Amino acid sequence: MKSKLMLVLLSVLIMSLSMACLSSSLLPGSESGTDETTNAQTAQEQASSNVLLSEDFSNKGSGWDVYTEDLLSANYENDMYVITNDDPQSYAWGIANKFFTDTSITVDSQLLSGPMDVESGIICRMNGDNFYYALISIDGYYGIFKSTAEDFTMIQMENMPFNNAIKLGNETNKIRFDCIGSTLSLYVNDILLAEVNDTDYASGDIGMLVGTYDDAGAKFGFDNVVVSKP
Repeated sequence: MKSKLMLVLLSVLIMSLSMACLSSSLLPGSESGTDETTNAQTAQEQASSNVLLSEDFSNKGSGWDVYTEDLLSANYENDMYVITNDDPQSYAWGIANKFFTDTSITVDSQLLSGPMDVESGIICRMNGDNFYYALISIDGYYGIFKSTAEDFTMIQMENMPFNNAIKLGNETNKIRFDCIGSTLSLYVNDILLAEVNDTDYASGDIGMLVGTYDDAGAKFGFDNVVVSKP
């Protein structure tokens, strides 16, 4: 009887230890990789909450400028936002018709047709004729500018430098323009090209811009716009 009782007690003890181990394995964070998954989900949710605007231009009623006037036009075409500039030595642009303060703006830009001496870029903090813009040319040059009612001027840059990060011709470039506080930063294909400071404009609309030089006829397609807060 004593031996049988000891055997029963030993069986109960083993079963209790097994249940305890099983219960602990089901506790949150006890499995390998659970913390990493949770952290990744949290980071993704935080990134999503920071997005102020996401636009793939599949919806033609999303509110961006649509116009055709003289030699300039902006429209939705083939799930892109297309700006055409047939006027030499000029800018054409289209805006989102929204209001922002500090933002990081990214867009995919591609030359659809036109000469090799043309450029495209991003506008931030637009109020009428007053705004900032960053642009790249399809032959590899870049700059950050300020527009006023009187003129367009570069900010803390004497000329447009060349950089190999810019894809040439009709290849797609990912342009990013950060307008955060007084700091304006231009990235191309995830590489920081320029960072300048200006305190004149604090908020306003955002948009896309196409520039020409002596030869006109530039047609650019813009896609995958994301505006996020820092």
